[in-house]
Amino acid sequence: MINGKEMIIVNHKISLQASNQPDYEATITKLEENLFWINLPQQNKQPLILTIKQNVKIGVAMPLGYYTSETTVETIDNDINGFYGLLMPDKFAKSRNRKYRRSNFSNNVTFKTDSIIALTTMIDFSAGGIQVYVTLELEKIIQSKDKIFVYLQIGDDSFHTEVRLAWQKKYNNIPVAGFEFINDNHLPRAKIANWAVKYTT
Repeated sequence: MINGKEMIIVNHKISLQASNQPDYEATITKLEENLFWINLPQQNKQPLILTIKQNVKIGVAMPLGYYTSETTVETIDNDINGFYGLLMPDKFAKSRNRKYRRSNFSNNVTFKTDSIIALTTMIDFSAGGIQVYVTLELEKIIQSKDKIFVYLQIGDDSFHTEVRLAWQKKYNNIPVAGFEFINDNHLPRAKIANWAVKYTT
């Protein structure tokens, strides 16, 4: 079990599951003492409709696994970037192991949007995504809300793909972030999974 305030981080992506609706992804936009705000989640241009006092299951992806908890909708605002105010969960429980094997492998990586380029160092990777150190330029990319692409090399192979921010926090006061590879028919997930096995054995 992990304290809720350690898991609820501004700009972190979370999943929401409400009764009779599909899972939605939202971004944490603001924190208060016992409340956190999320944007209005949309899926295929359909917004997630919640009501005050409705119970919601939430999930958070972290480096060591996927954690879940339950919360309640406390308030609703008109701001699309701070639409639902949810009660801060007391605890999160680990719900399942990582889908992909993760390998500690350090190498330089490049993140790009249409207007910003950021160089940083990869901490580890899996077939699902990578964990990196957050530099000032990478923080600008995260805040830009533009499409993000990563360019990296593992062994003798290099590739690039679109990514999205999965989580962001500090470990020992060092800012780090996890990025999820967005589904891409050209993304060699099987090869990346093999690399992860190779570099952990």
